[in-house]
Amino acid sequence: MTGETAFSARRWYVCVRGVPTTSKPATKTKPLLDLMGNLTQPGQSRGIYEVVIILRANGSSAQIKGFDAPLCADGRYETLPVG
Repeated sequence: MTGETAFSARRWYVCVRGVPTTSKPATKTKPLLDLMGNLTQPGQSRGIYEVVIILRANGSSAQIKGFDAPLCADGRYETLPVG
């Protein structure tokens, strides 16, 4: 993905699914733009908790936690061994 500004280095991200959470997806009505976006993204998941890890060229990172992240909608996923 592009940098945070026009002069920033590019960033990379990884989507992680299957992370336990105690929260639940929001049950409120979604805005019209979100609903239209779901129609145009066939890979859009429904109610799946995901953690998006953003890796920056300078070595720093950030996390975005939530349900149905747009960055993860058309991702290719592989099972990672545990333990």
